[in-house]
Amino acid sequence: MQTGWEESLPSITNENEEYEDQNMPPASHEYEDVLENTDVVSNFSKNYDINQTSQSNFNQSDRFEESNMEDYYSFEQVSLDRFEESNIEDYDNFEQVSPEREENVMEFPNEAYADLMELFIKHNLNNKTGNAIIKFFDKHSNLSTSPLPKNIEAGRKLMDIMNVQKLPYSKHCILDYKNKEYFVYYRPIKSCIESLLSNPDIIKNFIYKYQFLQSDGETLYSEQYSENWWKNAEASIRPEAHILSIILYSDATTTDSLGKSSLHPIYISLGNIRTWRRNKEDAKQLLGYLPILSANNEGQTSRFKRLARETFHNSLKFLLDPLFDEDGINFKINNKNIWFFPRISTVIGDWPKACTFSLTFKSANSNYPCHFCQTHRNDLTSIRKDCIIIRNKENIQEYYNNGSAESIGLEQVYNYFWTIPNIDIYAATVPDRMHHLDLGLFRYQIEYTKELLGKSLEDKMNQRIVIIPRHPGLKIFAKGVQSIARLTASEFRDLMKVMVFVVDNLLNKDLSEVYVRWNRMYLMSRFERFTESDLENFQIAINEWADLFITLFWDCSSGMKMPKLHSWIYHIVDVIRDFGAINGYTTETYESLHKTYVKIPYRLSNKKDVEMQIMKNIRQRAMILRNQVKETKTPRALTYTAKLFIINFSNITELCNQQKNNLNINETMRKGFKEFQNCLYEYLTNSNYPCHFCQTHRNDLTSIRKDCIIIRNKENIQEYYNNGSAESIGLEQVYNYFWTIPNIDIYAATVPDRMHHLDLGLFRYQIEYTKELLGKSLEDKMNQRIVIIPRHPGLKIFAKGVQSIARLTASEFRDLMKVMVFVVDNLLNKDLSEVYVRWNRMYLMSRFERFTESDLENFQIAINEWADLFITLFWDCSSGMKMPKLHSWIYHIVDVIRDFGAINGYTTETYESLHKTYVKIPYRLSNKKDVEMQIMKNIRQRAMILRNQVKETKTPRALTYTAKLFIINFSNITELCNQQKNNPNINETMRKGFKEFQNCLYEYLSELKKSFTEGSLIKIFGSVTLKNGAILRATNKFHGRPWFSNIAVAMNNEELSKYQSDKGICYAQTLLITEVNVPNESPFHLVLVQWYDYRFDQNSDLYDCPLLKLVEWYNFIEIEAIEDIVHMVPRFDETNEYFVNKYLF
Repeated sequence: MQTGWEESLPSITNENEEYEDQNMPPASHEYEDVLENTDVVSNFSKNYDINQTSQSNFNQSDRFEESNMEDYYSFEQVSLDRFEESNIEDYDNFEQVSPEREENVMEFPNEAYADLMELFIKHNLNNKTGNAIIKFFDKHSNLSTSPLPKNIEAGRKLMDIMNVQKLPYSKHCILDYKNKEYFVYYRPIKSCIESLLSNPDIIKNFIYKYQFLQSDGETLYSEQYSENWWKNAEASIRPEAHILSIILYSDATTTDSLGKSSLHPIYISLGNIRTWRRNKEDAKQLLGYLPILSANNEGQTSRFKRLARETFHNSLKFLLDPLFDEDGINFKINNKNIWFFPRISTVIGDWPKACTFSLTFKSANSNYPCHFCQTHRNDLTSIRKDCIIIRNKENIQEYYNNGSAESIGLEQVYNYFWTIPNIDIYAATVPDRMHHLDLGLFRYQIEYTKELLGKSLEDKMNQRIVIIPRHPGLKIFAKGVQSIARLTASEFRDLMKVMVFVVDNLLNKDLSEVYVRWNRMYLMSRFERFTESDLENFQIAINEWADLFITLFWDCSSGMKMPKLHSWIYHIVDVIRDFGAINGYTTETYESLHKTYVKIPYRLSNKKDVEMQIMKNIRQRAMILRNQVKETKTPRALTYTAKLFIINFSNITELCNQQKNNLNINETMRKGFKEFQNCLYEYLTNSNYPCHFCQTHRNDLTSIRKDCIIIRNKENIQEYYNNGSAESIGLEQVYNYFWTIPNIDIYAATVPDRMHHLDLGLFRYQIEYTKELLGKSLEDKMNQRIVIIPRHPGLKIFAKGVQSIARLTASEFRDLMKVMVFVVDNLLNKDLSEVYVRWNRMYLMSRFERFTESDLENFQIAINEWADLFITLFWDCSSGMKMPKLHSWIYHIVDVIRDFGAINGYTTETYESLHKTYVKIPYRLSNKKDVEMQIMKNIRQRAMILRNQVKETKTPRALTYTAKLFIINFSNITELCNQQKNNPNINETMRKGFKEFQNCLYEYLSELKKSFTEGSLIKIFGSVTLKNGAILRATNKFHGRPWFSNIAVAMNNEELSKYQSDKGICYAQTLLITEVNVPNESPFHLVLVQWYDYRFDQNSDLYDCPLLKLVEWYNFIEIEAIEDIVHMVPRFDETNEYFVNKYLF
């Protein structure tokens, strides 16, 4: 009995709504005589015009987001609230489609209609949602006639009667048993094949003839069309014909989460399609749904089991016989008829399904459980391979004919496949890796491992599994392996990837080794091609694993009587020789079809006459997708996500310093921030030949002998360019314009700039490496010392220490150079202090305005001495000191001076300031449109204004007093001094000055044989300008802090013999600045000072600077005698020791 689609079936709609908006008349539906109501989506234009619709102005790609086929059918991505069960009452107004209309309907009435149905079908929407979309569209489109169906059910009915080739579906009654009919719901197999052959991409990967493949003289086993079965099948047909290899996959699956309802789909694919292409979903077709007999109370009776087997094979006969009714079949490929002989090559399924196809007993307790051979269950893992008797059509049919099939583990049922040419059903039911290994033998291995370990060690195993590190695509077992029964094949594969590490040293070496051998064997099973020697090695790997598996877990199993273990050991290699690599017949790619063809359409049904509704749903989906070419989604490389930080390059040091000690981030990330900056700098200068002066390799930058250096020049570099090998010497393969200009060697002319080379380069590295060398505690101490460095004119005060190196300017780095030698004194070791001494010595020489040849020799010595200590001290802070700036400074700067003069002549320090004049200020004055033109105009206007102006030089006026503190008559001096020397509100240095003031002043005047007269005035100031323009200070508060200048005083020849001096200079601290006015005399400009002496009896220098102490010796000196202000730095952690800072430049 066979029925067509015209049979009245329950509809799938959820509801049949009539709707109208109270404020507008309902739109009439042009097609409502054929269609009824349906659900849609809401992306239609608000002002959609019916004429535009008919002209196909709807851009489908703009309105509907394209997704991969997997997206459409993925349960994880389909919201379950879309799947609503419908009541049978919802279908009481279902109308039978008029047969006379069927032949006239070929396409949708218009593009909007088609887009609606595509949206509805593709995204698995229910009718209620679709009807709401139609309602939304009709309400807001302002059309008198709607281009859409009245409802979704009307759209479905239209699709049911559309005459689309290759998409017929039907049902056939295969059994009438106990007043119940059992149907095969199917699509004709020829139609399935035609659909596959109509796919252009499949045809590109379609093979017509047997191909003998070899690799290095060995037979190659890979694709089915190169294996023994194909060779033999092709030899049995006419030479001008072709084999059409049919692959069957069948497996019952549950339709609901409770497992109360099941369907039994069967799929086909073609072995002619290359494996990689065949494993995609669109290379398979649903053939139909096989009936599942209702067992009721007779499920275990032999009569019912036999009936179920017979029904299964009768169903297969009904589905497959059309392939074998004629002398081959013509199929059209690329508009050409090709003569094929269809042949069943392989049947894919799990072990029970293989038994159903071969009609062997399904029970593992059968005496002969293997469908490949006639091996007794007691010998499954011990029989010699040459003793195995293989099942085949002839010997098995003999048992059947004799009525003794059960004696060899066979059902006494006629096997349909005995009637089909070129198939040995016992060999064709190939082992499926997913069920055989993932869900089979590996599952046993995990179960036996748990049993072997016992409760305590099993808990430890689970704890290890929990903390396995994450990896993309690797499942995290957050609670360990709690329930093996619930694990999927994918999860078992994830366990394979880590179990060898989990069991390491957990029990014994054998337990680790069995997982090593498993992985070795499993990885080989995934080869896409095998040579004969590969197969031999694969068999060895199988045997080695199996021997240890059996030995280790013997007590966990009843004698290892496992058919899957037997067939894997004894048959899998022969299967590969017959049918190709295992990847060509694994069910991994077929299992996903259940989602598409069973689970989703089942949830969209009303659970009545389910198979017919599902077939309709699949047909409708196929109609929507038949003309669509699925776009391959190519992952976009370098797509960043989860932005953590975004900073300017100049702030990188600050970020790294903050994060490397940030306790709120992971230790690994802290480690990353610690190494980030050095590694980044190394990467950015990672050319093998980074120096533009010479051809020195990066590994030799600081170790090469100078006489081995090959200098770059126009001639040798141009030769590399002409040979096309410029990149091999660290050059861009681009023609250099400067090669055309006379009298310039561009490689020598790009001179090192001191500001970028030293200030912002090597000295910056020295500061960074110092901080790393010191560690957090000493770094904090270093910053504390920097904070309390005494003030000096023009010297920056780092009020918070060196917090952010990245933000420091070249000027600030130069200020640090002037004090760091004192800051690191006795902080870590002598080398750290010495490296800063050598740096300053070298840097001061680099600022010479003129060099003699001996000066250059001394300069090179200073460079080498600093570099040697720098490299030794900071080697571990840098990756091998592969720093081009360091190399060029050591090896090239002296030659540059000989060629181009002193460094002061080509430093960028004076050029950088031009940015303010010619870039930053005019940019801020622009409107940010056509910026360059506006800036040029601004500069021209400024030049016009300033061209005739002469900038006047300001000359400081000497002996200009400021910040008057006191003015008193001479008669009141004693009173003032007594008041102030004990004044707690003034600085101790100033109190000391008032304590000594009166006596020193009398002493000074007596030496001059002067005396005060009535009307003499004494003025005390906070500051005064010296003859060189420097400001001398002696103030209790200057911007909140006391400032008492230290001074250098040139001693006359008569006094030099009395004192230890620094080349005729003595040092003192200013206490009070005084102007004394005596009637009829010129004013006396005096300063009260306390003198320094050398720290030790003989002249003592430390770090190339005099080391002094304050002594109790006070007197007045004339301000005109002061040579200059000096920077005196207290020695940290010592009492009354002071350095004279000689590094001020």
